[in-house]
Amino acid sequence: MSAASGITASKDLLDTWASATADPDIRFIKVAIEKESLVPAGTWSKEKSTLDGEFARIDGITEQNTPAYLLVRMENGSDWLFIAFVPDTAKVRDKMLYASSRNALTKALGGERFKDTIFATSKSELTPEGYGAHKRHLAAPKPLSPREMELEAIRAAEKDAAEAYESTRSKKSIVGTGKEMKWAKEVEDAVSAISADGSYNFVVINIDLADESLTLHSTKKVEVDTVISSLPTGEPSYSLFYPTPSTLIFIYACPSDSKVKTRMIYSTAVTGATHRIQQMLSPTTFKRLETSDPKDLDLAYMREIIRNGSSTSVSASASSSVSTSRAASGDNIDRGGVDNSPGFTPSNHPFARPKGPGRRR
Repeated sequence: MSAASGITASKDLLDTWASATADPDIRFIKVAIEKESLVPAGTWSKEKSTLDGEFARIDGITEQNTPAYLLVRMENGSDWLFIAFVPDTAKVRDKMLYASSRNALTKALGGERFKDTIFATSKSELTPEGYGAHKRHLAAPKPLSPREMELEAIRAAEKDAAEAYESTRSKKSIVGTGKEMKWAKEVEDAVSAISADGSYNFVVINIDLADESLTLHSTKKVEVDTVISSLPTGEPSYSLFYPTPSTLIFIYACPSDSKVKTRMIYSTAVTGATHRIQQMLSPTTFKRLETSDPKDLDLAYMREIIRNGSSTSVSASASSSVSTSRAASGDNIDRGGVDNSPGFTPSNHPFARPKGPGRRR
């Protein structure tokens, strides 16, 4: 950094600067050093609206071997460009004098007004082409050290990973979210119209894994004896059996050889589906049966559900549903429809309080 020359701005320069900033037609102010003072060396009005076009005039404003400062009004009218023109062919003393006086000039005029600075050593740098090259240089990425390049690569990788994560989140499955799946209109219509005395009392529902929505598989009229044969084989399904006006049996069948993701999606959606079905139909008795093989369903137990639902007005919620098999976990279920999993207590048996640990002797 050059030492300060001690040269200051003259009163004429300060007055010229004040007038020029108030006059929007002024484009150029030339400043020179004379008698150890910064003085105005001329002002030029606008001829073109763009600054690029005005650069062609600088050749006539500057002298080949004489340093000078140029203050150039930018297109927005309020900001200025500072040009320090110190040709290589200038005298050494003049080079040193202009280099050490630049800060004094910008400080005297108000450094915040100058939004850009050009240091030129030849007139070829002060042409429209030269100014274009200057702007491209400002817009170009700054040179980086090897360490800075490494950090930049890390930041770019983190940004790409974050964008990929956000994209994945927008397509995230409902698995693990506890949210209810979308229902196709045909499913809503079929469930709403199911009736023990109507054209059908059996509805089979599948899940479209592509967009994770419930779709209608089929509807038909069945009897208890034909329920098992009416269930789809080889793919998971939800089936509604409405044998009497007061009883609804929901059957969740999921073959054990189904893909893991398929089992997870069906298992996640089953609670929301049963809850919505109960709200729509409000059956007096509702039972939920689960199986990994339709052949494991016990028709005798199903008849008991129907008989109890018809003879007694006992309301059963989804929490009282009985599993004939655990489709997702593969737990053992007996043919009577009673869960043999550890800790299971039949609904007709009073709750047994567990015994505490024995006293240590």
